[in-house]
Amino acid sequence: MRPRDVERVTVAQAVDRYAEMVRAKSLTGALAPGSAEVYVRDVHTFAELAGPDRVLDDLTGEDIDQVLLAFARKPDGRRRGPPLPRR
Repeated sequence: MRPRDVERVTVAQAVDRYAEMVRAKSLTGALAPGSAEVYVRDVHTFAELAGPDRVLDDLTGEDIDQVLLAFARKPDGRRRGPPLPRR
């Protein structure tokens, strides 16, 4: 049974909190700006794939597995430029 005072945080809210913490660490020098940018981009992609309006605690292990598989297949936008020729 869930306690009544538990805060039901959505995926989007959790991502926003995480991104804020990452940016703060970048500003203090505890994290390189390039790393912070990648972490924030990746966590936003996670939210997009998981469903930003879903409650974080309602995600199951199977949900996370599906998100991670989709994440692995999704182009991440780091490689820009002409595609490599096909052989």
